[in-house]
This record gives sequence, C-alpha cells and structure tokens, in this order.
Amino acid sequence: MRTLAIALAALAFAGCDDRYAAPSLPAAPQTRAPATAALKFRVFTAGRTQGFPAGAVAADIAPDASGNVWFTDYATPAIGKIAADGSLTEYTQGLMPGALPMAIIPGPDGNMWFSDYGGVAIGKVTPAGAITEFSSSQYGGTKTIGIAFRRGHPWLLGYGAQPLLGHLTAGGTIAIRLLPPHVTTDPAFVSDSAGNLWFAALKQHLRGEIAELPARDFALMRLPLHMKHAFAPCCVNQAPRTMIVGPNGDPWFTTLYYIHKSSPAQFIGTVASGSVKLFRLTYRGLTKPAIASGIAADQASLWISGDDPFGNDGALWQIDAKGKQSAVSVPYSPYGLAVDGRGRPWFTSFFSGLPSQIVEVLTR
Repeated sequence: MRTLAIALAALAFAGCDDRYAAPSLPAAPQTRAPATAALKFRVFTAGRTQGFPAGAVAADIAPDASGNVWFTDYATPAIGKIAADGSLTEYTQGLMPGALPMAIIPGPDGNMWFSDYGGVAIGKVTPAGAITEFSSSQYGGTKTIGIAFRRGHPWLLGYGAQPLLGHLTAGGTIAIRLLPPHVTTDPAFVSDSAGNLWFAALKQHLRGEIAELPARDFALMRLPLHMKHAFAPCCVNQAPRTMIVGPNGDPWFTTLYYIHKSSPAQFIGTVASGSVKLFRLTYRGLTKPAIASGIAADQASLWISGDDPFGNDGALWQIDAKGKQSAVSVPYSPYGLAVDGRGRPWFTSFFSGLPSQIVEVLTR
C-alpha cells in the first residue's frame, strides 16, 4: 500500500471516448506549460532537507497569501511550512492523538485549515504554526476526507460507515448533516464563490455522481456523472484533493476511481449549466504512463498531476485559457498539487521505498 488514501477505495482508471474535446476556459492572459527541456525543480527531501524529518510523508500542499507554502505530513504527523526564503519547519503541538492530516487549504481568516483523517475532525494552523483541532466523536467509523470553506466557515466531508457533511460552529463544535448511508464519498470537495458545496461520490450500483448543496436552500441535488466505478491494477497515488474551482468559477475534478464506456482514456470533468461535462486528457508529450489525480488552478489555467503506478515518475498537464492542453513528464511521482501566487506548480511526491519529497517546478 503506497499511501493512506489508497485504502479509501479500489483504484480506477478514468476514461472517455473521442467525442470529448479539450475544455474551453474564459479568455485571459495565458501561462503556457513549459517544454520538458525547460523544466527545473527545487526539491525538499525527507531526512535530507533541514526541518523535514526522515519518515515524514507529505500529502497535500497549498500556498498562503504571504508567499509561504504549507503541507500536511500524515506520517509524523505534522503540519509543515516552507517559507518564502526556502526554510522548512514542521509543527506538531496541538494535533490530536491519532491525527492523520490530509487535505490543506487557505482560509479567509488568514489561517490554513486541514482535514484530519483520524476521525470527524478538522484543524487550524496560524501563520506562526499554532495548531487547534476541532472534532466530533459521534460517528466513530467516519473519517474526514475533504475540507472547504462556505461563506467564511469551514466544512468537512466524511467518508465511512456513515457518510456526512459537517461545519464548524461559532462555539467550536461540529454540526453534522448526514448523507444517505449507501453513498460512498471521495476526496473531491469544494465550495464555489456563491457558497454552493460540491462533492463527488458513488451511489448504489457503483455509479458515479456529483452532488451539490446549494447555498440558496441547502436541499441536496445529485447529478449523474455518466461514469461507473472500476478497478485499476495497482498503486496509483490518490491526491488528497481532487476538486477545485477553476478560473471560470465552475468546479473541476479528476476522476481516478471512474471509467466511461470501458475506455482506457483519462479525463477531467466540470459542472456547467447544471450538468456534468467530461474532457479527455491528451497523452501527447508524455514518455511514461501517468494516471491523473491531482488538480489545481491559477488565474488563467488548470493544472493536473498524475503518477506512474509502476515507477517513480509522472506527469503534469496544463489547460490554458483557450483550452489548449500541454503535457510533460516529470521525474517524480506526484501526490498533492498546488499552484503558488507566481504561477509555479508545487507537488508532493511519494513512491514506495523512497523518502517523501516536495517539488517546486521552476522555469528558465
């Protein structure tokens, strides 16, 4: 088992047929993906980089508004920060016993917030590294796999015997909203600018769906994904966050656990005009197999990362403002993915038997 996230469900290839073209994003200044020869990397390695302990496993990663990049380390466990000057620090005080920090996002309050797979729990970390966790012990068989902000308040998505949504109240407790027991949630979870919550899940008969909890009335709406669950051979890295809000304001997501019409192709999806739309990813430019999982966005484009399930390498895809796709191979096995304020991709990297790494993508 390569990662904790693999235990959430059987892994799947995602695909669709040739009818799906590259997605169209709104017109904006373009930032094109660099050619393979132009890629340079700055790498932080567990056990070798000062402040990054041996045995650490960096999972998700996200920038703050001050030029720092934060990450979750579920093995130590800890919350880490890479400062603008390149120094790396991990923080552990304030984590609950048994904590397993997974997804991390910036909050509107200036703090970073993370999901804790150790239970129904989320945490806050201040710019100085002070950690506070909030939890509910009511549903012991449920784990938090997603975190999002809706109108300034953190929400969590729970996976397990009782799938659920929860939000942190002003009093510091977690208010729970139960989901149907036959729903199997996955790490795709996000809130858009209107306050609508979105997540992906499997319903009965292993059919995928995208669910929306609209801000206007909070009546759960469920849209068919037009995909089904399928098994993959082995060992694909499942990103801690697989859904984001794109430059056009719509939710976008990767589909590692799903397959469309038995096709081996991979795709990403979005919800636009009230329905799910799928777009095939190109393999052109890739020299090794790579299964897409992570997703991030800058002001003009989408970024997708994927790893080779059989080797320590992977790929980055970029879809620019005109819908043009570019794909490049990278000599690392990507896990979590983010784009900083300068438009530079960052990803965590993990491959069995090798130390965990954090990689910043540089260009000439």
